[in-house]
Amino acid sequence: TTTTGQLWAFMRQKGCNFSRWSCDTLPHPKQQDGTSCGVFALKFAECVLREETIVFRNTPEGVEELRKAIAVTLLQNSVFKSSEKCGFCLCVFAKFQIACDCCSRWYHQSCVQWTSKVNFLCPACEN
Repeated sequence: TTTTGQLWAFMRQKGCNFSRWSCDTLPHPKQQDGTSCGVFALKFAECVLREETIVFRNTPEGVEELRKAIAVTLLQNSVFKSSEKCGFCLCVFAKFQIACDCCSRWYHQSCVQWTSKVNFLCPACEN
């Protein structure tokens, strides 16, 4: 394709020696909608880097599970310390704050519209 040709030309210009490279399409699940390309790209990259077969559920439910798993990974590896920033708006804490009973991240009660429930789950953990 044109994009592939442009990539090869760019790499040649940068002095890359790719004479032993091959360009193949690996078998993979197909995207069924117009909104989950990021989920698919991340899952493809994960499988390729782990040298695993690219296999996962591409149903709406399967993609939603992957989307949630990605969100959890991003939250767990955030550059923000959960004790310093609101997990929703990322500003410094105000007076009224609450910790998620699942992930222990802190939130402004007004940001998550907390309703005095005994157990609080943040938006990421609730889903």
